[in-house]
Amino acid sequence: MISISLFALHAQTDRVFTAYASSLDYEKNGDYKGAISSMMAVYDSTDYELNLKMGYLNYYAGNHAESVKYYKKVIAILPKSVEARMGYVYSSSMLEKWEDVK
Repeated sequence: MISISLFALHAQTDRVFTAYASSLDYEKNGDYKGAISSMMAVYDSTDYELNLKMGYLNYYAGNHAESVKYYKKVIAILPKSVEARMGYVYSSSMLEKWEDVK
């Protein structure tokens, strides 16, 4: 039973690693939409790092409303996340939502 669980965990870890590597390749070429697609293949709404990455990628892709959505999820997961709060402020300011930036 434990070996099956470890195998499944290893397989999931490999998928996430591959998605991150692919995402970085897209980012190097300025293809943020491709990077987003790569990460969506392994997206988990409860994962801190994945939501942070999605917030970042959507910000650079110009999808500021989507970026805000992901940064809000990160803040819900880890309320004291400085990275998420800064990303939220940057994205909100691009949308000129000044009340959210205060």
